[in-house]
Amino acid sequence: MRITIITAVFNAATTLENTIKSVLTQRHQGIEYIVVDGASTDGSAEIANRYKGERCRVISEKDQGFYDALNRGIAMATGEVVGFLNADDIYATDDVIAEVANEFASNPQLDCVYGDLNYVRASENGPIVVRRWVSSQFRPVKLYFGWMPPHPTVFLRKRVYEKVGIFDISYKISGDYDLILRCFGQQDFRAKYIPKLMINMQLGGISNGSLKNILIKMAEDYRTIKKNKLLGVATLALKNILKIKQLNKLSVFKPR
Repeated sequence: MRITIITAVFNAATTLENTIKSVLTQRHQGIEYIVVDGASTDGSAEIANRYKGERCRVISEKDQGFYDALNRGIAMATGEVVGFLNADDIYATDDVIAEVANEFASNPQLDCVYGDLNYVRASENGPIVVRRWVSSQFRPVKLYFGWMPPHPTVFLRKRVYEKVGIFDISYKISGDYDLILRCFGQQDFRAKYIPKLMINMQLGGISNGSLKNILIKMAEDYRTIKKNKLLGVATLALKNILKIKQLNKLSVFKPR
């Protein structure tokens, strides 16, 4: 099975090479890797181009932001399944893609596979696990309570994008949540949770970067909650309660 992995990058020269190596050292042989660089000025494109070849495609051009870059990658993807790896994240083990491929291959009706992630902080002695996001099996009612899977672990068949659309670039921070609601909100959507650590995700994402960004994210979350006809302020509040629980250091975040 061919699986496309997309990395969107802008000025991430210090972490990008480890991300690329994390993809290219996966055991699964049917990987198409696409690096979409937003015309970086710190040498990120040059790093990516060193790995350009049969398994790794690289484009570098100005875009309209993170979600636009992901959409460009989706448009280029030839894999039956599409996943994403941020430019400062790595796979936790070298068999993540192989396990995902096995799940999809064994069930042609399956639309989505997802798993667990660690939030890590860089240190001189290697990454330190700060907190863990342990997900759970999806049930439609969970969306009303603010549930979502860890987006970096989400793999979707490309046919899902053809049905529900790509990322809405009018969102600056919550485009992933909006896409999750559009996908998981489909009546016939079939998702499977793998209780496996898939991603080591570096702390410091845009949604947690400042009070301003947190407020922007809350406004955007509310906008897509209303658009997808959930419970409005109640869903937003429940989502943020789950987030507060997640922020407990060294605790396990596991929505029931």
